[in-house]
Amino acid sequence: MGPSTRCLGEDTPPEQPFQHPMPAAPARLADFKQVRRDIDDLISTSRDEVVKADVFEGEPYYGAFFVRLAWHCSSTFRASDWRGGCNGARIRHSPESEWGFNAGLSDALRLLEPVKEKHGDALSWADLIVLAGTV
Repeated sequence: MGPSTRCLGEDTPPEQPFQHPMPAAPARLADFKQVRRDIDDLISTSRDEVVKADVFEGEPYYGAFFVRLAWHCSSTFRASDWRGGCNGARIRHSPESEWGFNAGLSDALRLLEPVKEKHGDALSWADLIVLAGTV
């Protein structure tokens, strides 16, 4: 979970000390319906210069790759120091990016860069990674 200011609804839990450091919330959030459309377009657009796409029903498909990215980003949570997970999208940085478990996922992040650039600070990397894994 990112900063509670990024969450919607009355069921938003309070921030916990183990969620350190938390990025500042943006002045405005991205239009998540548009983010979904952008990811949906990206999933079926071949970008062989980054990584060869899977093929699903005769079309290029990155959906499974994004599911793997979201799963690995979330599964890096460590109970030993309450860090990891998709908070802060630490999978983009050392040491998580270098773990053998995460091999090749830098390509999935490169595929998502145009969506992140389009939406800027209104869309966190953590939100983008998790959304990409659910579209």
